[in-house]
Amino acid sequence: MIDLEKYTLSVCEIARQAGSYIREERKKFSLESVERKHAHDYVSYVDKGSEQLIVSALRELLPEAGFITEEGLAGHDAEQMLWVVDPLDGTTNFIHQYAPYAVSIALLQGRTVLLGVVYEICADECFYAWQGGGAYVSRGEACGVRSERLRVSGQKIQDALLCFQFPYNSDAYKPVIQRLIDRFYGHAGSIRACGSAAMALCNVAAGRLDGYAEQYIGQWDYMAGSLIVMEAGGTVTDFAGSSDFTQGNSVVATNGLIQQDLLKVIMSDNSQERFPLVDEEGHVVGSATRGECHSGSRLLHPVVHLHVFNSQGEVYLQKRPEWKDIQPGKWDTAVGGHIDYGETPEEALTREVREELGITDFVPERVGQYVFESRREREYVYVHKTVYDGPVSPSASELDGGRFWRIDEIRAAIGQGILTPNFESEFQRFFLETL
Repeated sequence: MIDLEKYTLSVCEIARQAGSYIREERKKFSLESVERKHAHDYVSYVDKGSEQLIVSALRELLPEAGFITEEGLAGHDAEQMLWVVDPLDGTTNFIHQYAPYAVSIALLQGRTVLLGVVYEICADECFYAWQGGGAYVSRGEACGVRSERLRVSGQKIQDALLCFQFPYNSDAYKPVIQRLIDRFYGHAGSIRACGSAAMALCNVAAGRLDGYAEQYIGQWDYMAGSLIVMEAGGTVTDFAGSSDFTQGNSVVATNGLIQQDLLKVIMSDNSQERFPLVDEEGHVVGSATRGECHSGSRLLHPVVHLHVFNSQGEVYLQKRPEWKDIQPGKWDTAVGGHIDYGETPEEALTREVREELGITDFVPERVGQYVFESRREREYVYVHKTVYDGPVSPSASELDGGRFWRIDEIRAAIGQGILTPNFESEFQRFFLETL
């Protein structure tokens, strides 16, 4: 086992070095250097330069670890430990010279965050924590030198200062943020947005904020800050209320006292979540709410499916929990999920595979598409397959486990009420005759 305190302090220095680079580059930064990744989502040479600096230093510090990074300059290949790096969290703030913006680095093993460091450049504050070691902030000095121990606040919801951010996937997130503002504006102490997920989390850990919630963010945005909150005595879950949040795209972080206040509103109604509507060729022609799509309206909306094979030709199936309304307790396609409004099929597939199985390093191949109809809904299904021999970590909050099945097992189970009818039909249509 590595010395987590020692490694955390080393990562603090790496984060400070990256922060110094960013600070110096900001003095001569030009808007002409900005690139657009997606609508309202920006990147610059500073993000990439910071990431190169961080990756190089972390490789020297812990050569056996892989990487998950925002700009994708480094990757991973079944390593047990992964560095999760955001080289510049709050790029839009940085572009506009609007604090805060920060460097965020975490070390992940499986679904456990071992250490986390967030360096806020404008205030020269370094927040850090390691598993079981507490959470700290160092101001203007090396970490460990007169650092201050962090502790979350004791505020209840009526006096709480909350942070609700505005992620780039605006169409899909708009119903959620509207519910949060409608419920808490005028009923909690006040509401803020700071433009940096990492710093929102650190401010919860420091007791400056009492709660924070955001969806459609990357692992690099929240990984380090989440550990810092937990080590400061706070509570962190995903939007479904699960503490198994490290593979998802949503975070609710609070002082613990108001966690349920936020979750009740977030989970109260997802029927207003917006899905794209498509024609028979998959072209987007409009949008509708989840409730409208699932009401028997026959509105055609797209979904993604992934069939996961291993190199022995076996097929991974997920087990649907008994509490599911549809096909409870049955075995189903490895991954399946809706495409959110504004997402491409590829983006949705990447998100769903990460959330459901904890897999990030896979190469999908689209094998076809078709229209699936039931009494409840009408779906345009993008069917994919992949060959994968790495670790699989099924979501504890969404699935009842999973395993690889031999083809003869699947043949014997078809028609026996063991597999979902949708999987049986799709697998026979696209794969069984060729296996």
